[in-house]
Amino acid sequence: MTIRLGILIVLLIIISVTDLRTMKIPDYLIIITAAASLLRFLEPEEASLLQYLSGLIPSIAIFILSVILKHLTHHRLLGGGDIKLIAALGLHLGPYPTLLTVLLASILAIIIYRKRHFPFAPMLSLAAVVIAFVYTI
Repeated sequence: MTIRLGILIVLLIIISVTDLRTMKIPDYLIIITAAASLLRFLEPEEASLLQYLSGLIPSIAIFILSVILKHLTHHRLLGGGDIKLIAALGLHLGPYPTLLTVLLASILAIIIYRKRHFPFAPMLSLAAVVIAFVYTI
């Protein structure tokens, strides 16, 4: 496991506990998580800046989908902190693993939660760790 993934896991634990307690993810935790992704450039397999930034594509798509669904249903699909967390995870994982993370987190949320409003960051965090280990093995 790389140092970057170790730092990511610690940050995801902090984010999850914070979201469970307050139903909010502070921006400074998202900024630190995104900044830690810059450690990817110290890893020998990192290819390019474009490949790095392509990790933002899933969060942009989810944000657009969330806005459209909120407009159509008048219910919020995801909180702003969740979307920003998906963006930070995208910088760490890349586009395809990030999509798998969101899919796995959604499945976990359906299984675990039965109420309307719930903290999604713990599900994203657990899914991200699972996907990160699958892609690094």
